[in-house]
Amino acid sequence: MLKELYTELDQFPKRLKRKDKTKFLDFISEKMESFGYETKYSKGRYIARCINLESDNDNSEVILGAHYDTPTILPFYFEFFFRLFGHTRQFLLMFAIFFLVAVLTPVFLKIEGLDCLLKAIKWTFYLSFLGMLIPNPNNKNDNTSGVATLLDIAEKISKNPDLKTKLKFVFFDNEELGLLGSLMQRNKWKKEGFDVSNKKFISIDCVAHGEIPVILYQKNPEIANQLSNAFFQNDTLSKVVRLPFYPVSDNYAFGKYGAANISWMNKSWIPGGYYIKNVHSPRDNYVDYDKIEIISDSVIDFIKNVEKEENEIQPT
Repeated sequence: MLKELYTELDQFPKRLKRKDKTKFLDFISEKMESFGYETKYSKGRYIARCINLESDNDNSEVILGAHYDTPTILPFYFEFFFRLFGHTRQFLLMFAIFFLVAVLTPVFLKIEGLDCLLKAIKWTFYLSFLGMLIPNPNNKNDNTSGVATLLDIAEKISKNPDLKTKLKFVFFDNEELGLLGSLMQRNKWKKEGFDVSNKKFISIDCVAHGEIPVILYQKNPEIANQLSNAFFQNDTLSKVVRLPFYPVSDNYAFGKYGAANISWMNKSWIPGGYYIKNVHSPRDNYVDYDKIEIISDSVIDFIKNVEKEENEIQPT
């Protein structure tokens, strides 16, 4: 299923412009409906216009989300900092960049004979940011893998009505612009009276390859720990990491409700951090289908455990 699905998803490599997003959402909607799910478009504005796609079962107990938009290209040297510190250490990463610019540059300026070198470095630095205006042509991990995981789970549980009613799917817009789609959805649900506080929210982002599944949460670790147990059921050790102050993916919009995010990550060169390899880069072109299967199976086991807990507390 996953290989065939990726072949279909490869028809939509860049999803940055609205016309490309519209075509992709129409494809996702048709795919979900072929699995027996009713879907609806959720439109609104949070700084920018956002269009999300959600399955139409608001009585669910678990919300599973993934952003469908794709990024532009970051400067090539960002990958070095990601690997050195990890995406889970953004404050340290930003401090390191500031240190290099604010401290080392004046030092170099005092060294005679470096004028040409400094000019070359300066213009390389400036020109490197032009990539942030160019849609990234390869996005197999970020976040085609998240979309593929949701579709894989949707098909696997489509014949199980008990599990199917437990789960609501949401495909978020504009995550790459600052979680705008999930923030819009949070505000819209609040206005509509849709209570998210009693739901278990999980976002899936960048799960096509990596060393270890890292489960991120902002406040309450309950959902993250339950997910970790589900991974253990599938003979996979995961890492639960608290990121209270800055976002990595759409779970942050629902962080006060204990929302969690799953990403396959690698260990940073400086021990203790985790990074996602080759994101926002044309090198994002590799998929390990077994990794996605582990995510799918573990999330399904998580939903089964939710159902089991409910049955255990039912009055006799």
